[in-house]
Amino acid sequence: MNLTFGKMSSKNVLLRDAAQSFFQALRETIDANTFFLAENDGDTNLILNAWNQVETLVMEGTSLPLENTYSKVVCSKQQPTIIPDTTQDSLTKDLPVTQQMGACSLLGVPVVLRDGRPFGTICVLDRKHVFTPEDVELVKRMADFISRLIELEETIVYDELTGMYRRAFLELLFYNLPADSKKAVALLDLDDFKKINDTYGHEVGDEVLKRVGSVLGDICALHNAHACRYAEDEFVLLFSSTDENRVLHALEQLMEDLSQPVAISGYPILVTASIGLCTHAASLQQYIQRADTALVQIKRGTKFGIQVFAMTGWDKSLEFSLRRTLEDQRFLLVFQPIVDAQNLTPVAIEALIRWETEEHGTLGPELFLPFAEKIGLIQQIDLWVIREACGQLLTWPNWEKSGMTVNVNTSVNTLRDPEFADRVADILKEYKLTPERLVIELNENTSLYDANLIEPQVKRMAASGIRFALDNFGQGYSSLGILKLLPISSIKIDRIFVHAILNDPISESIINGLVTIADKLKLQLIAGGIETSEQRDKMRQLKCHQMQGHFFYKPMTLSALCETADEVIRL
Repeated sequence: MNLTFGKMSSKNVLLRDAAQSFFQALRETIDANTFFLAENDGDTNLILNAWNQVETLVMEGTSLPLENTYSKVVCSKQQPTIIPDTTQDSLTKDLPVTQQMGACSLLGVPVVLRDGRPFGTICVLDRKHVFTPEDVELVKRMADFISRLIELEETIVYDELTGMYRRAFLELLFYNLPADSKKAVALLDLDDFKKINDTYGHEVGDEVLKRVGSVLGDICALHNAHACRYAEDEFVLLFSSTDENRVLHALEQLMEDLSQPVAISGYPILVTASIGLCTHAASLQQYIQRADTALVQIKRGTKFGIQVFAMTGWDKSLEFSLRRTLEDQRFLLVFQPIVDAQNLTPVAIEALIRWETEEHGTLGPELFLPFAEKIGLIQQIDLWVIREACGQLLTWPNWEKSGMTVNVNTSVNTLRDPEFADRVADILKEYKLTPERLVIELNENTSLYDANLIEPQVKRMAASGIRFALDNFGQGYSSLGILKLLPISSIKIDRIFVHAILNDPISESIINGLVTIADKLKLQLIAGGIETSEQRDKMRQLKCHQMQGHFFYKPMTLSALCETADEVIRL
C-alpha cells in the first residue's frame, strides 16, 4: 500500500483527543481490538485517532487513497455498516487493507454534519467479535458527538490565553460519553494567585497561567485525561477512570510538576495548588461541585494539598430523597415581604424555600441546604428557587407595575460557577423580567476567600442590573471587607442585634454605626427579624430604611399572602 503520514490541524487534534476518550469508554462495552476515527476529503483518508488493544491493525496519522479503505465502503452506503468477514464480502475482499490484515469483522458508521456534508467515519475492527445493534447505537452516538464538535467555533472550544479547552468542550465530551463509563473529576485552584498578579503584574500572572496549562497538558497526555480552564485560576480535569489510586497518582505528579520553582520575566515564581477530587456523581456540574466541596476544606485550612470528596451511607440515602424532591419539583416556596420603614408598604418580596418531607414534616433551608452544598445539588436548587419565584410572581396582579424586587438567597458555591450568570440571565429573559427586579442575598458567613472567588461573577451580574444584598450583617468577621470587594446594594442587620435593641446599649450603638455606614456608602439598610411594635418603632427611630419580620408578615405561600395582604398586590 502507498501509506503516508498526514499532518494534524488544530481542529484534528481536538477530534483526536475527543475520540481517545470515547474509545477508552467504548472498549469497556465493545470487546473489539481496534477503533479508529478517519477524516476524508473525497480522495484521501486520514486516520485521526486509532486505538488497538492487542494487535496493531491501524496506525494513527496514516493516510491512504480513500478508494483503498474501509471508510470508502461505509461512506458509499451512507449508513451504519456491519461486515462479518472482510475477506468474504464483495465490497471489501479485494481491498489492499483486507489483503494486508486478513479476515476481520467490521463495524463502520459515517460521520455526517448537520448540513449533510460528509466528514469521515468511525470504524471498529476485530478478528472474532460479532457486532450487535447495541454496538451500532454506541458508535452512532460517538459519530453524532464528533459531528457536533466539528461545528463548534474554535474560539468557543479553546481558551485564548492558555490554549486549553474551554468548559464547553468538556461538557460536550462528558455528556456524550456512555453513561456507565468510568469518570473522575478534579478541580484545581492555584494558591494565592491574586498575590502574584498584585506583586508582579498581570503579564507575569498570564505567563504563570500559560505554564500551568502546559503542565496540565503533559499530565493529561500521560494519564488519558482532559483539562479545561474553568475560571481565572481554576482548572477542571476529567479522567476516564474511577480508580482513585491511579487518579491520585496523576494528581500528585501534577502537584510536583507545578511546584517546581521557575523564573518568569526575571522573577522567581513558586506556584502551588489545591485540588478537590470527586469519583462519583450524576452530572458534570455535580462532579465539579463535589470536587469544590473537597477543595474548600483545603483552602480554608493550610492550602496546598489534595482532598477527596466522600459520602457516608446516610449521606447517600438523604441525597436520594433530596434529588427525587428536586426532580419532582416538590419543594415549597414561601414569600415574606420587606416593607419601607416609614410608610410600611412592601418594597420587595423575599422567596424562601422549604422541604416538605413525610418523615420530618416541613424543613427550613438551614436544615438541608448545607447538605445540598456538600453533595453538589445546591446550584440546581438555587436555580429552581429563582425560576419558581419569577414564575409565581408573574401571576400576581400588578406585579410588573409595582416596582418591587424579588429577593432570593443564593449559595456562594453556586456563584462560583462561571456559567451561573448566563443561566440566571436565561431565566429572566424567559419570564421577561428586567435584571433590576432581582436581588441576590449572600449570607454574611461568606468569607473573604469566598468573596474573592465569586467577585468576577458578582460584578458581571451587577453590571447587567442584578443587585446584591448581604444577609445577617454583623454576625461574622468579614462584613466590611466584603463591602469593599463586592458591589453590594443593601445590607440586612442580623436579627441578634434587632432582638437586643431595647435592652442592650451596645447593640443600639452597633446599629447606629451601621446606619452611618449605609448612608455613606449609599446602601439600603434592612432590619430583619422584627417581631414587636417596640422593635419596629426603635428601628424607625434609628432611621433604618426597610424592615422585615413576623410583625409585618410571616413567610407564607403566594395564595395565602394574596389573601392576607391586599395592599401587597394592589399597589
